[in-house]
Amino acid sequence: MFVMPEPKKVKMKDKLDEAIAKAKAKNPACKLVRIFGLAIESDGNITLGQQGKFTPRWEYAFMDDKNGEAPAQFLTVLYLAPKVPLVSDNAGNVGNKEPFKEETIPMIADSSVLASVFNIQEGYKHLNGNDSDSVIYYVDHGSPVVVISNWNGQCLRLDPFTLNKK
Repeated sequence: MFVMPEPKKVKMKDKLDEAIAKAKAKNPACKLVRIFGLAIESDGNITLGQQGKFTPRWEYAFMDDKNGEAPAQFLTVLYLAPKVPLVSDNAGNVGNKEPFKEETIPMIADSSVLASVFNIQEGYKHLNGNDSDSVIYYVDHGSPVVVISNWNGQCLRLDPFTLNKK
């Protein structure tokens, strides 16, 4: 009999190194291009493994651009539950094609820091784990970006290193 693991609150960096290792095990040439969190709470956590909830997730997306010699191949590492991620080495749902520089990945602000910055914005409704509360990290024209959005349609675009507004 399958027993659902206990739900667990998880910040972006809690699974980052594991996701990178799982992606590199599938394709050593892949590079991180996107991190997406859905149902982010006011403390920057996402509660994974809630009974009957399929929205809360952390997804780490990677790309192997084949050095421009073939079409890019995408791979995702998806956490819906706290322990075992779903790894897809033929992901078709990744539009981002600019990788993070590997040496800068450890310096990316964790989701708890980003949620704190979002929640102190004047007039903004706090993140609350709603299915529409999200955070996405990506690279746009060579510049790393993070966008945090809440259930009320309010968005904040930041540099994920300096936390300056973009």
